[in-house]
Amino acid sequence: MFFSMIDRIVSYEKGTRITALKTLSLCESYLADHFPAFPIMPGVLMLEAMAQAGAWLLRLSEGFSHSVFLLREVRAVRYGSVVKPGDELRLEVAIVDRSGDGISFRGSGKVNGRNAVVGRFVLKRQPLSELSPHLNKADEKISRFFEDGLASLMECARQL
Repeated sequence: MFFSMIDRIVSYEKGTRITALKTLSLCESYLADHFPAFPIMPGVLMLEAMAQAGAWLLRLSEGFSHSVFLLREVRAVRYGSVVKPGDELRLEVAIVDRSGDGISFRGSGKVNGRNAVVGRFVLKRQPLSELSPHLNKADEKISRFFEDGLASLMECARQL
């Protein structure tokens, strides 16, 4: 199952930073369980939203040359205010380091200027074809899926 945690990309600097938005709707399927009487966005999905913003930054910066990014490490994550239906989570993610086989990021998610989540994380490129040569087509199909969906996300001027 894939949850798209990014609704819009509002700014982007190639290889440096990205700002994206997620507007929480009462229609989000996970809210039925978290919590029915007081629905709020789970903290792990706030973190997932930051990771997806980081993955979009890499896709845009690297011309969609990699299909899958894995969340390899999470550090110093803190949660502040809750995110509830109707709130807009503003995600600001920047690359900190590109050494080794992972890319390190720092990020934050804010609602009305207040921190909902802040932390550092590492994404790793994972070409499916490295796992099995039979997955070459899947790599291509996934990259095409994200590339085709880009136009509906981009609010900022194209800087590709």
